[in-house]
Amino acid sequence: MLDSIFNPILFPVLRLHPFLAIVIISFVLSLLMTIAYKYLTNQSLMKSMKDEIKELQNETKTLRDNPKQMMTVQKKAMETNMKYFMQSLKPTLITFIPIILIFSWLNAHMGYLPIVKDTEFSVAFEFDDSGGVVQYLGGDSTYNNSNSSLNTSLLLLNSYNQTVLDKSAKFVYKSGVGDYTLRYKYKDKEYKQQVIIVENIKDRTYALPEQTVGKEGLSSIKTSNEEIKPHKDIFILGWIPWIKTFGWLGSYVLLSIVFSLILRKVMNVY
Repeated sequence: MLDSIFNPILFPVLRLHPFLAIVIISFVLSLLMTIAYKYLTNQSLMKSMKDEIKELQNETKTLRDNPKQMMTVQKKAMETNMKYFMQSLKPTLITFIPIILIFSWLNAHMGYLPIVKDTEFSVAFEFDDSGGVVQYLGGDSTYNNSNSSLNTSLLLLNSYNQTVLDKSAKFVYKSGVGDYTLRYKYKDKEYKQQVIIVENIKDRTYALPEQTVGKEGLSSIKTSNEEIKPHKDIFILGWIPWIKTFGWLGSYVLLSIVFSLILRKVMNVY
């Protein structure tokens, strides 16, 4: 459902470099939220309350030798601050649901690189301890396409039975285009992992790679999709240790703060 809504608008942006894509998306969303904030609030009232809060804060600094009076001024500042917050709540509530929907769509298309046909990929089982055997039961494809020239075969490159060593068991595959449900067995319980194989890396479609299990000593199952780090090969930003590790959400938060501050200043939003 989300794809049918957002793909026509946002999917072309995903074909750009991940950093440029998140810059564009962050700017557009920040702009829309700033416009909503400006026109869904009483800006004259917001400005007067903001000025009042600033004046009360300055007054507090001059009353350090008079704790009783300072407490009175601080209380008034808190009351004004609460009124300011309540006024700003309306645009926040109105934009909340659309933003959450967009975030869900981004998480399904911006978090990881897709697995491309005819390249090796793996499905890894992570355990709390070593020992035991994971059995591969086979894969079912739900891919439907009238183009019969597409290779939709799924090939397992190692054994159907993998012993858990170093708390891990890994199955390696090569595949044609398809949407597969891979089935496994461990300690008489069956587990499934969805894997989507695309024809081109620009298709930017994948199944969420990791699922948390937490049963029978099995902690998680993870497909080897590479996580997207928008800043990692960007000049200067890619040199900063904590920024280069950001995924799409961290990048969005950082950029949206910058864009919001600039836009609110330019558009005189209080």
